[in-house]
Amino acid sequence: MPERSPALDSLVQAAAGGAAACATTLVLYPLDVVKTRLNRGSDEQGVPYNNIFDVISRQAKKGVRGFYSGMQVKLMQDMLRSMAFFYVFTYFKRAYKKKYGKVGMWANLVLGYLSASLNLVFTMPVEVANTRIITGISKGGLFKTWRELVGGGGFLGGGVGICFFS
Repeated sequence: MPERSPALDSLVQAAAGGAAACATTLVLYPLDVVKTRLNRGSDEQGVPYNNIFDVISRQAKKGVRGFYSGMQVKLMQDMLRSMAFFYVFTYFKRAYKKKYGKVGMWANLVLGYLSASLNLVFTMPVEVANTRIITGISKGGLFKTWRELVGGGGFLGGGVGICFFS
């Protein structure tokens, strides 16, 4: 049996991580919606939430969409974050090994921190869009929400987000 290339193995592992992130999102997303709405404090009309059960009740009146609004964006974000983190971390780890040899515990922690930080810069715009969709501030998908943000001074303006916009 021919050997698989390391690049193919990396792709398979990254895809598996992305798929696992998506599966987790499908299960936990309704909790994220409830938490985010509770943190917002009120619904789209400005009516305050009394407690977590009030949030659940109001979302349930919207049907399944009440608990899964904006999930496409979250699935994309989680898959991108998982796959990108894997590739960035793998790259940093290989570079470290090449220069210094064995990767110890502290090096692993630092490389993981650097990978996560770099990853955050690229996934934060998706997270911001998802939060705006969940809370009802924005209606529509990812690109429509980004256009709203850019139009409102969001890209590197307005001071609301990491690097890109909020």
